[in-house]
Amino acid sequence: MPPKVLLVNEDPQFIEALGRKLRQLHITVVTAESELEITPMAAEGEIDVVLLDIRYRGEEILQIMAGLKKENPAVEVILLSNEASINLAMEGIQSGAYDDIAEPFEVDVISGKIHEAWLHKKSTNKTAKRGKLALAFEKIMMAATFAEAGDFDTAKKIAHAAKPGRAKNKTIKK
Repeated sequence: MPPKVLLVNEDPQFIEALGRKLRQLHITVVTAESELEITPMAAEGEIDVVLLDIRYRGEEILQIMAGLKKENPAVEVILLSNEASINLAMEGIQSGAYDDIAEPFEVDVISGKIHEAWLHKKSTNKTAKRGKLALAFEKIMMAATFAEAGDFDTAKKIAHAAKPGRAKNKTIKK
């Protein structure tokens, strides 16, 4: 399955031209001409990478990116910048953007960055899932140790907390 990219730019001709070229490279592209369309699309989790243009409304776009990352931390953001907005691009990367691409924009460079960001997202998600499993396994092993020592109440509490979706501070009814 190819990466799904949300291309956001106020210039419909830019969106059409870049979208067409990316689709030719087997990248699924969804477009938006307004930042109002971004959050609903990306919040659903179906978007892998968002291309945000900070060349004209940089500070405002960085605020939008912050909201987007808050809604969906897993989505990767690549900023489209120019010489005048390079400081904002660096600020954006420090705030959670995956990378930036400065104009002139070359489709091969954009495509490469999209694939890098997509692979990063996939590996980060796998690592997070493995971390949760490792933590649950650790708790189960700790519970087994308490049970082996004869402290069944503590073992039950630890085992109960290790179950997915359980709050840490819930108590077990006897």
